[in-house]
Amino acid sequence: MALPSPNLDDRRFQQFVDDAKRYIQQRAPEWTDHNVSDPGVTLVETVAHMADQIVYRLNRVPEKNHLAFLDLVGSPCSRRPRPAPT
Repeated sequence: MALPSPNLDDRRFQQFVDDAKRYIQQRAPEWTDHNVSDPGVTLVETVAHMADQIVYRLNRVPEKNHLAFLDLVGSPCSRRPRPAPT
């Protein structure tokens, strides 16, 4: 029986951008230009795009790797019977 594939992170590009802009407003209130023409916003969107790609790939990890990760943390779910040698 295959393990259900968990969605490890459900954030997407726009949510990364919104989170970063909220963080910028808290940490640098003097930065008021949040238009797409601002180089800082372009940098935020570039990093958000890269994070979105990483999350996408993380959520598509094959079952073999899920089992290896579970084995690393010592989960009993990772132990499944192996076929007998012939």
